Amino acid sequence: MAAGLPVVISDWNGYRDNVRDGLDGILVPSFMPPPGAGDVFAYRQEMNLDDYDHYIGNASQCGGADVRGAAEAFIALAGDAALRRRMGEAGRARAREVYDWRVVVAAYQALWSELSERRRKDSEVAPRPAGEPANPLREDPFAVFAGYPSLALGAGTVVAAKSGGGDIDLIRSAYMNTFAGDRLAPLPEIKAMLARIAAEGPLVVGKLLDGVSPDRHGLVLRSLGWLGKMGLVAFEGLTPKPPE
Repeated sequence: MAAGLPVVISDWNGYRDNVRDGLDGILVPSFMPPPGAGDVFAYRQEMNLDDYDHYIGNASQCGGADVRGAAEAFIALAGDAALRRRMGEAGRARAREVYDWRVVVAAYQALWSELSERRRKDSEVAPRPAGEPANPLREDPFAVFAGYPSLALGAGTVVAAKSGGGDIDLIRSAYMNTFAGDRLAPLPEIKAMLARIAAEGPLVVGKLLDGVSPDRHGLVLRSLGWLGKMGLVAFEGLTPKPPE
């Protein structure tokens, strides 16, 4: 932005607060399974079966950004010089107004003053919030990051297969896509899920969960997130989430 270039970025968490969609650049919608679908990741870390890198890496395999949306954003910018200039100049102005060190340091100083005043006046009260895990360091990552993506996958999400998405066997054979395999459905089951989506879709995710035991719902949702991350399926209704 400081260089006067438009930004194409996912609207994951803080990105949506930094880049204004349609003004400084284009936000690409993101998705992730809902809280509860990642309890297995927290359990494995608690039992020292996975370190933190694998805890985060496993979670990252189940969510991603809209591949089609990213492609459309780059195509729009590549074909419109005026749009590139307008967004680039808006980004340059925002970088000066919001992210210049004079502004950032002043904001930190204001925060320090506020925190100092709170420490002076407030008593220390930190009860365990209802619904929080007993060990706050071992929580479902999809609960920890619930506010980050545009969309939390659920029974009402509509999913469709994408033509020309690639060879699932080739995609799965890459190591970066295999280390989390034990936390996803077996490959034959994922292939059957993909074939059903292609044959019956667009399909409400709830139909994929029908007949599946509740203890395996998280497995199905994680596997759908993986299919979306790999660009093999698309989720309807993906739009950038407004800044908070």
